[in-house]
Amino acid sequence: MFRAPSIAIIIVDKSFIIQDFNLSAKRFNELKDYLVVGNNLLNLFPPILNEGYGIIKQGLALTKDTEGSYYAEQIKKWVYITFQHTTSGYTICLHNMEGLKETVTLHSILNAQEEERIRIAEILHNEVGQLLAITHLQIDHNTLAQTKKLLKEAIKRVRTIAFELTPTILQDLGLEGALKDMVNKKLEAQNISCTIQTAIPGGTLGRYMDIIIFRILQELLNNIVKHAHASAVTINLLKQSNGIFLSILDNGKGINLAKYQAEQNPGFGLKSINKRIQLLDGIFTIAPQEGKGTKAEIFVPLRDTEVFNLVF
Repeated sequence: MFRAPSIAIIIVDKSFIIQDFNLSAKRFNELKDYLVVGNNLLNLFPPILNEGYGIIKQGLALTKDTEGSYYAEQIKKWVYITFQHTTSGYTICLHNMEGLKETVTLHSILNAQEEERIRIAEILHNEVGQLLAITHLQIDHNTLAQTKKLLKEAIKRVRTIAFELTPTILQDLGLEGALKDMVNKKLEAQNISCTIQTAIPGGTLGRYMDIIIFRILQELLNNIVKHAHASAVTINLLKQSNGIFLSILDNGKGINLAKYQAEQNPGFGLKSINKRIQLLDGIFTIAPQEGKGTKAEIFVPLRDTEVFNLVF
């Protein structure tokens, strides 16, 4: 037997015949009835492994060690699984996510930060970079007026990117004022009318929560401007006793929900918001409205603001 009190370890041969397991595995209520040396683990498959079998299959197909987390319906908890190749078979380790919560949270935070860096790099390359490249060509052709125009546009884009990365306006105007300023810049400039209703005692949700709400709304408004073809938007922001509720309704063409859910590479838009909200134990829903338009709703529970600071 092995000594690993917080990790269930199961050793199988290449045919998945159980060779050994540790005491923690035997104490794992959802495993104990299946762990008998000589039994085939796949024939007497523990339900707790149902959702994690994809990770095992991936390891078999790639002939390499794999790992990942999944939600085990049987116990209503997250489980972290590692699948390792050995000379005589495989080793399967199951970790209770309660014990790995800090590690997994940090991993998710680092992923979110890396995605944000990639997003910024794409904006700089695709927008500012192209503007400067065109400007360079215009200089070669001595078209001074057009060159000046392109340089002004490049300067404007750099200022916009800097503003979005560090919304200092939150400190100057507070959340409500910053939201109104953003609406003016993003929506009214596109002839999209907007109604904002807020219920925020004291005018602030706290430094980090203000940033979270600001950036989420920023992304949603970007999406409306680019894709919705809307002429009107309604925003509701409410601080409740247990968290923050935000809803955004537009009268545009309506989201294609099937396409959104099936998209494998969603980029940095709606699914990026969803991933961050999930990391904060929140809920994000978005759906087309009857007739026309799209409604997005977000609930973020009040919790440790240091986590907010890392994620956003």
